[in-house]
Amino acid sequence: MSCKSARAIKRSKNVIKKKDDSFLMETKNYASKFMQTLNETRSSKQLVDVTLVAEGGDISAHRLILSLSSEYFRCMFSANMKESSTSEVPMVGCDYDIVKIIVDFFYTGVFKAFNDQLPRLLQLCDMLQLDELKEICSQQLEQHVNPMNCLGIWHYRNRKTFIYIFFQGLWQFAEQVRAETLQLQCERLIVSRFPTVSQSEEFLSLDLNPLLRVSHLKNLNCEREKINTEDEKSQLREILLSVQWNGVCEEVNTQVMQHDLVKDNQDLCNGIREAKEREFHERSVGTGIYVIGGYLQSRTGPLCPRVNTVEHLSLNTDGKQEWISMKSLPDSASSIQAFNFHGQLLCLLTFPDSSNSRIPALTLWYTYHPLTNEWFNVTHTFGEEATKSLQTCVEKQGVLCYDSKSSALYACTGKTCAKYSVSLNTDDDSLSIAKVKDLPSECAELLEGHAVVVCEDKLYLLGGQYQTTKVNNDNQPRINLSRCEDTHWTPLSGMNTPRAHFAAVAIDGYIIAMGGTTGLHRLDTCEQYSIFSENWFQIKSMERPRTHFSATTVNGEVYVMGGKSYANRFGGARKVLKTCEIYDVKSRKWRSGPPLLGHRCWFGLTVL
Repeated sequence: MSCKSARAIKRSKNVIKKKDDSFLMETKNYASKFMQTLNETRSSKQLVDVTLVAEGGDISAHRLILSLSSEYFRCMFSANMKESSTSEVPMVGCDYDIVKIIVDFFYTGVFKAFNDQLPRLLQLCDMLQLDELKEICSQQLEQHVNPMNCLGIWHYRNRKTFIYIFFQGLWQFAEQVRAETLQLQCERLIVSRFPTVSQSEEFLSLDLNPLLRVSHLKNLNCEREKINTEDEKSQLREILLSVQWNGVCEEVNTQVMQHDLVKDNQDLCNGIREAKEREFHERSVGTGIYVIGGYLQSRTGPLCPRVNTVEHLSLNTDGKQEWISMKSLPDSASSIQAFNFHGQLLCLLTFPDSSNSRIPALTLWYTYHPLTNEWFNVTHTFGEEATKSLQTCVEKQGVLCYDSKSSALYACTGKTCAKYSVSLNTDDDSLSIAKVKDLPSECAELLEGHAVVVCEDKLYLLGGQYQTTKVNNDNQPRINLSRCEDTHWTPLSGMNTPRAHFAAVAIDGYIIAMGGTTGLHRLDTCEQYSIFSENWFQIKSMERPRTHFSATTVNGEVYVMGGKSYANRFGGARKVLKTCEIYDVKSRKWRSGPPLLGHRCWFGLTVL
């Protein structure tokens, strides 16, 4: 064969295999050309034998292509149904643009849709038994689920009859079209973000049956349960008997029983009394601890080895608890502050300047979406001024402390202190931060390694050490404890041991200080302060000395994990830990918790 002939065969994209008495030719693009020609034939309405009549327009097609692409159409055209012998097939309740997307996919293999078309596409895919497309639509919808639409009413207008068709929320819609994964994701969001979901207009518009279904969800995140006194009498019994009355305080129980709609209804009163005595499974908030980023080694300079991995410990699982790996952050930051803002996991990440590693060159906000296990950059939604101020606080070794009760974020360096408000926009579930005011200075110098907590609505600053400067060489850890007032900080009884780079938490009217360093050695000792008696007293020590670790409180217990320590309990080389210890406030005892998957120190931590 000549070179010219070989090039001709190559250009034609044909594959030819020769034998002594035969040859085989395969055209690689034959199938695509065939479908292209067939689609052109459909567009020009040549040889078409069926018309799909949708709401808003008609679509011509070939019965054979529809039958090969959809089990729904195959059964329709092969069985003795009236559509098998008519030229028109009515697509009742289906919009023209939705049907066209599906038919175009049959002919081209290309599926293109807008986000607001996904619910209707999912419904049509379910009807036509297009499992692959149905799964794609479901996955795309999962990325757009939020507290404002997981129960929201999805609707569209029937163009010809002007009838409104309502989808009672993604949760119920997912159940309707048998999208199990989407339904589970919506249910998880309803449970975990119920305080926000319950404020939405869609929740207030729920009919009785879906409202009862929500009230019976296990682990529903509700701090308290109360009745809606505006419910109609015909629905009152079912609603009230869905409340877990054994978890309602006596004061509220008495108020309900004495209400005009209840006290004269003996049957309802007896039902509430029986429900109060019945054994219910106590609701527990869907809680988990997230550990984010940090440093691998005991050296924690801004350019030292860091990690971007994320671990999660679920606290509601039965049996053995263990950490699981989640989606990693997009990059490894030199400093990570993690918060639970209105049920959303937010991280403030700072990245060092290559020319001066001590100065953050970039500060970004990232939010984690637990339903899709993805991180999203939301820096643009926060004010530049507030973000810059928080960056300055981090740059100066300050501490950020969030109080979920008041939605207040505090930024304290000792020399400076400011209060910010964190607001939730219920229209689009977005967050914003704004500076409320500057607070008085706790001391004249910048601090590092100190702790800030909010206990019983008051802000406290404790421990830490002054940063070494040319003027100040006193960088020994402090025992100080101060409470912030409107115009000043009130000095309180100091800790028994000076501490820096330690952890402190507030729980049940107590402040607990754990670990840290005295400047000479790391500490395993812990002490507890009562804001009522204003005294410190020693509590049992941790198993290992720790600095640069994190701690949090969950269900009356204190969790501590990670941090810097020694090679063994008697000292030795510096070592980064992955162990976890849990302190029970009532029994005043420590126990071992599930270890982290990886060693880390100076990391972000929050409970969600």
